[in-house]
Amino acid sequence: MTIPIQPLSDRVLVKPIDPSKVTKGGIHIPAIADADALARRGTVLAVGQGAPLPDGAWRAMSVSAGDVVFYGKFSGIGLDVPGEGQCLVMREDDILARATDPSEGTPPDPG
Repeated sequence: MTIPIQPLSDRVLVKPIDPSKVTKGGIHIPAIADADALARRGTVLAVGQGAPLPDGAWRAMSVSAGDVVFYGKFSGIGLDVPGEGQCLVMREDDILARATDPSEGTPPDPG
C-alpha cells in the first residue's frame, strides 16, 4: 500500500505500536496506565530525503520504511493518515534507537 504522505527533509512518518499489555490472567492494561514507560515504539512508514548540509548535499537518513524505532513519549505531531490511522511525524533526531531484532516491534500475543 502506498502511503499518501511524504515527509519532508529530515522528518519521519511513524505508526505507533500499541504498547498495551495483557496479564497472565487476561486483564488488559492500557498504555496510559504505564506511567513509567517514557519511550514509545513504532514502525517507520515513510522518510524524507534527509537533512541539508552546508555544502548543498543531503545527509542520508539513518532509518528507512519498515524499521521499528523507539522515540520519546512527547515526540512528534499526530495526524490521521488514510488507510493507516493515527500516526506521528517527527524529526529523525527525535528517534532514540532502532530495533535490530524485527520481533522487538511486535506486540505480545494475547493468547
